[in-house]
Amino acid sequence: THRTVLNQILRQSTTHLADGPFAVLVDYIRVLDFDVKRKYFRQELERLDEGLRKEDMAVHVRRDHVFEDSYRELHRKSPEEMKNRL
Repeated sequence: THRTVLNQILRQSTTHLADGPFAVLVDYIRVLDFDVKRKYFRQELERLDEGLRKEDMAVHVRRDHVFEDSYRELHRKSPEEMKNRL
């Protein structure tokens, strides 16, 4: 069937599904099989991850005051700092 052939082509393709000639298929998910959907999903996650900052954010807490110290430290952080990794 056409569906099988399309999925074989998409599995072998090295271009991102949303950027290639088959981008229209993103709107017709019934045509795509699970492997192609998974590949597309991971590519989209990588795209999102590229836009995020990769800096680490240190949070210093005392063992006997974990809740209070972590709340105080995180409350002081800006929204941009909160996007960093802990």
